[in-house]
Amino acid sequence: MDTKFKTVKGGAKSTEICERRYQLMRNSYFAVVALKNAFGFIYSDKDGAGITLVQNNIWSRYIKSHKFAKPFRTKGFIHFDAVECLMSDASQGKYIC
Repeated sequence: MDTKFKTVKGGAKSTEICERRYQLMRNSYFAVVALKNAFGFIYSDKDGAGITLVQNNIWSRYIKSHKFAKPFRTKGFIHFDAVECLMSDASQGKYIC
């Protein structure tokens, strides 16, 4: 297969790397879902949770139990809508899109 497709842009596309990237994307998706449903935060896909200095203590406690939400303190998850189509609806056993 390497001889047939020699011009590949970007990094290696092995099974392990693709699985790891998917798992990271999945963890980010569920972290954002939990953040959108969390009480006391106003989340936007563009700006994230928008944590200010006043909320810093609350954010620190939240991150202890939601470690994958840490990157979304001040930045959003711009791919949320696209990733949402990939995640299955566990309660229905069907895909959302």
